[in-house]
Formats: sequence, C-alpha cells, structure tokens
Amino acid sequence: MNEQEQGFFLAKGFSMWPFLKDGQKVLVKKIAPQEFNRGDLVLYRVADQLICHRLLRKEKKDGSWLFYCRGDASLAGGDQIPEKMVEGKVAAVISGEKAVNLETPWQRLWAMVILLSLAPLLALLNEIYQKLKKL
Repeated sequence: MNEQEQGFFLAKGFSMWPFLKDGQKVLVKKIAPQEFNRGDLVLYRVADQLICHRLLRKEKKDGSWLFYCRGDASLAGGDQIPEKMVEGKVAAVISGEKAVNLETPWQRLWAMVILLSLAPLLALLNEIYQKLKKL
C-alpha cells in the first residue's frame, strides 16, 4: 500500500479476541509511522503472514521507528516491528452490515482501557475459552 491507500484484511486466529474475532473484516489505512498512537491496531507483515496486534509503544531508533505490538489475548511479551514491516492502521472493524469506526474519541478511549487494564484479563479468559473449546 502507498501512503494514500487503504484496503481490507480478514482477521484470522484468536490473538485479538474478543476485540477482533476470527473471520471479521477490518479496514486498514496506510499512515506515516509518526501518526500511530499507543492503543492503535497495527497490521504488519512477518515473512508471508499478516498480523494485526495492538500498539503498546513505539520509539525512534537510528532514524526509523520501531513498534512494540501484542495481541490483546496474548500472554507473551509481544513483537518488535521495524516500520518497514508495517502495512497500516486498522481504521474500522466490520461485522456483517455494521462498521465500527476505531478513530472516534470513544473508540480511542476504549483502546486505552483495553491496553492498560483489560488485556491481561482477556488473555486469561481466552486461555480458558480455548481449553473449554477442546472438551
């Protein structure tokens, strides 16, 4: 994607559960690295795989940005992503006929609540859910 482009991505997996569910469509737009904010959902590429995780923090190192991202339901520490691997920011989540704009003040606040307080609880709930699903 160039800097003015946007596109759709189909979420796969459970690393962002329950905020993003397997099979949901998201609208991704390309923005400059300095425009990303803590709590944003970042779409990035690792090898052949596209991953969508929440931005924990970013820092400028040796002239380029480094993003620290983690799935909401992940117990792991997260990924360090160089800016060249970042495809864009999730601007909206689409469920059926309904689209939720993630760029509103309310959604930005919700992202921070998840980031700061709910992520560890959601990770535990996801682990329990995955185990129960196997029964």
